[in-house]
Amino acid sequence: MATNNTMRVSELDFNTIKANLITFLQSQETFSDYNYSGSALNTIVDLLAYNTHYNAIIANQIVNESFLDSCVTRGSAVSHAKSLGYYPSSYKSAKAIVDITVNSPPGSPTSLILSKGSQFTTIIDNKTFTFITLDSIEIAPVAGIYTFSNVSLYEGTLATYSYIVDTGDTLQKFIIPSQYVDLSSVKVYVQKSVSDTTLTLFTQSDDITRLTPTTNAYFIQGTINNFYEIYFGDDVLGKAVADGNIVIIEYVITSGSSANNAQTFRSKSTIGGSSSITISTSNVASGGAESETLESIKRNAPLAYTAQNRMVTIEDVKTLLPLLYSNIRSVSAWGGEENVPPDYGVVYISITPLNYGTLTEFEKTQIINIITEKKILSIKYVIVDPEYIYLNIESTAYYDKVISLYGTEAIKLLVKNTIIQYNNMELAKFNAPFRFSKLSSLIDATDKCILSNITKVKLKKYIIPVYGISTEYVINFYNPIYRNLSQTPNNSVSSSPFTISNDDRTYYFEDDGEKYIRLYYLRNTTKIYVNNNIGTVDYDNGTVTIDLNVSTFFPVNDNDLGIEIIIIPESNDVIPVRNTILRIREEDIVTNALVDPSSGVNYVFTSSH
Repeated sequence: MATNNTMRVSELDFNTIKANLITFLQSQETFSDYNYSGSALNTIVDLLAYNTHYNAIIANQIVNESFLDSCVTRGSAVSHAKSLGYYPSSYKSAKAIVDITVNSPPGSPTSLILSKGSQFTTIIDNKTFTFITLDSIEIAPVAGIYTFSNVSLYEGTLATYSYIVDTGDTLQKFIIPSQYVDLSSVKVYVQKSVSDTTLTLFTQSDDITRLTPTTNAYFIQGTINNFYEIYFGDDVLGKAVADGNIVIIEYVITSGSSANNAQTFRSKSTIGGSSSITISTSNVASGGAESETLESIKRNAPLAYTAQNRMVTIEDVKTLLPLLYSNIRSVSAWGGEENVPPDYGVVYISITPLNYGTLTEFEKTQIINIITEKKILSIKYVIVDPEYIYLNIESTAYYDKVISLYGTEAIKLLVKNTIIQYNNMELAKFNAPFRFSKLSSLIDATDKCILSNITKVKLKKYIIPVYGISTEYVINFYNPIYRNLSQTPNNSVSSSPFTISNDDRTYYFEDDGEKYIRLYYLRNTTKIYVNNNIGTVDYDNGTVTIDLNVSTFFPVNDNDLGIEIIIIPESNDVIPVRNTILRIREEDIVTNALVDPSSGVNYVFTSSH
């Protein structure tokens, strides 16, 4: 019998490796007649296959972790990002702006001091959060009133950690011993020695071109165990620390996004001896966030390296802003030449905060201040609010009752969850189009019992009415509107109910399929038209223009965003432009379930959510 000296080594799963080993051994004269399923040799082959499989996994993991785009552990991503001069963003404290008035402090002092680290509490969802001040503030009374104005409160606790520098220890590292540190709060002091308490403040450097041998600067880098390391210069690029110096690191440990939207605060202690303290909130707490995820590090590190810490191009803006400001879910930017109307010499920026909605004016000012430090002087930056276009989704799933493991209600819920997941993964950010075929395929793949689906899409925006005044409203969907001339009813534009001035009837409007918007009310179920031209529709450009004198509107689904304007798009694919964002909200989803006729029974179940 010929001996086979070759062996297949391309497979990596255990069973295939074992089968290849057996095939190889059976080709050898010595082992050709052995029983590989019942003998002790079977155990040996198992051990060989297990060892090969184990080594293959280790080799595969080592190769994966050797590259930024394929690594699966955060520590590896941090290590690779370090070579690009990038460290992952940390937890961020929620920040609130308040005015604190101290009533009748004892002795009517000539000044009051709000000490650094003063604590204030708030309650969100039955959980207590502590906010603190990071600097001491001194004020004098004005007309006998003691008010600390525009005080910044940061969620978290103030912590301090110190190291004695030992230059003989080549492995010494200055680690911030908390994974929940807010790096923007870090202050680093260097004390000369145990006996000499002179403190020197070191500031973080992100531009080595500005460093001299005497610059009191420190640097930050991430570590593989999700901490952050402080390190210093070498007396060439930044001043070095000396043997016996004491490095003191002060920082805030925070809860991240949990404290966002806090707006009612109370002091945990007296101020100036007075416990009668009034706190009014100018800006509710915002900006709290968790540390950067693995996927975010892999995406942002190469982009940040390309941007080189300056905002010159549109892509620089998109890349750096989420790294420099925490309350950002998505960023869009475009040059003024692309704006409508064109505005040359200007860069427009639109930002979606973490909780959707829009940024406050205070947050916009903070972001413009960040941009100012890194922009080209001749360029003006303008922040505009995002425009939300909401998708109404009605989906009917046809399923095989014979193979289904679920009831009708469960199938409807599964389909609804699929649609919500599609929104979370594919939409709700800038430059994210809605692809109808992809959603339809995902619905079919929700469960093996679903054979097909019929899904309908409508678009919705809101107008905030100006009450009691005839006002022109222009609603732009930026996508062509379906022109329906051949069917009844033929309207592609509709509204939620509202009333008009000096009239207690409930009104709606719709298009006539030609060009005009008609105003009507319902008499039982009959539409009574009272005005056949209260506005127009530009079907090709997706614009609805109406002129209304609204006295009130009726919120739909407990939603008080305004009067709903609903349209049927020409295409089931919806493309956002510039500062528009597409969203599918849970309240805008209707799911139905029908037993498919091919399963042998034709029961109909219909319900809306």
